[in-house]
Amino acid sequence: MTETSALLVSDEPARGHQRRRVRSACAGACGNVASGPPVAVRLIKEAALAGGDAPLATGLLLERRSFELLFDIHDQKEGMNAFIQRRAAVFSGH
Repeated sequence: MTETSALLVSDEPARGHQRRRVRSACAGACGNVASGPPVAVRLIKEAALAGGDAPLATGLLLERRSFELLFDIHDQKEGMNAFIQRRAAVFSGH
């Protein structure tokens, strides 16, 4: 784990140059998520909001539900095919 990764999950507030690195890392991670398949991004947001303070069993149930829903959509197949063909995926939101 990098120092920046450790700061992201730490209870200690980042200070000075650490704060800038953490913000940059967060912005990069958010950009990666936001550029993903729209249905998956929506379910990630829902699970994070609903499961953030929930018991582990509830979080795992949300994860399983999302996985099952996402596995049967066109964007999942597009992502798998793009990976196999070593090309960028083009997500449609379906």
